[in-house]
Amino acid sequence: MQQVLFYLLALHPALVVIAAGVSHSNAVSATCRDKDSKQDLPECQKQVQYCYNGTCCNSCPPGSFATKVGCTKEDPSTSCQRCIDRQEYMDHFNYQLHCLRCGFCDSEHGMEVEKPCNIYQNEKCKCMPGFFCNSSRPCTHCDRCDKCEYGTQVVENCTQTRNTKCAKLVNSLRPWAIASIVVVIIVVLILVAVILYCYRKKQKKKIDPNRNESDETVIEVRPLQYPDVNLNPYIPDIAEDMKLKEVRKLVRKLGVSPADIDAITHDHQHDCSEQKIKLLEHWYQRKGEKNAYFTLITTLRSIPLNAPADNLEDKVRRLP
Repeated sequence: MQQVLFYLLALHPALVVIAAGVSHSNAVSATCRDKDSKQDLPECQKQVQYCYNGTCCNSCPPGSFATKVGCTKEDPSTSCQRCIDRQEYMDHFNYQLHCLRCGFCDSEHGMEVEKPCNIYQNEKCKCMPGFFCNSSRPCTHCDRCDKCEYGTQVVENCTQTRNTKCAKLVNSLRPWAIASIVVVIIVVLILVAVILYCYRKKQKKKIDPNRNESDETVIEVRPLQYPDVNLNPYIPDIAEDMKLKEVRKLVRKLGVSPADIDAITHDHQHDCSEQKIKLLEHWYQRKGEKNAYFTLITTLRSIPLNAPADNLEDKVRRLP
């Protein structure tokens, strides 16, 4: 009776799918053979049953997995357990020992969630507005839609699966005309720059007529010294100064693989602050203390994220 109640509760959101699976499995079945006697036993229904030591055992329904494989002739049921909602799923009858892990729609690749993951289906992604998918289904990467350049017009707008199509205007400028205009603009800009330079030089001579350009003081610029310091106490402050998108971009630049980024994000998907801290800690554990401070500061400034870099330098300078 307990097994019957479990099946009813587990199958409720997918009764239509299960009914179709049962009707199909009644039509197509597979022979179950006893491994000891080598004799063919009654046939097992495909999808909803599996053969175990010559016995047809009931498969676990979608949304669950088998905690233990196998059954007895007296009790053909399999011990099943529900998947963790929004973390795992199982979209078919099975006797696997674990559920499948939910996917992730990466906004860095122009994707957003179309249907969230639940225990019966994986997360379904689609391209964000302004992006399209140029690969076969399921789409794993979206490209940015093209914009029609000057002298062309939109023939077909960008869609989820097709890029923008452009066509030349009938009365558009010839290529040589466009090139001529560009050259004229460049020449004008150069002339303006020369005039400004000469004007400033003339003004300096008026202020100090006896000034000699060769007497200008040469300022020696020395690079900042970045000692090897323990960054663990500063990681929460660094994470607080940055958005999650910025942290993902930073650690990707620092060499953390997309797979590790996705795994850490999934493990803490309901806590944005914890995601940022764990991503930075993962990088620091792999890097180690040597040159980590220098690498972090220079990478932050190259993105550029100067504010977090300045805050970190101020905190390190205040060390006794």
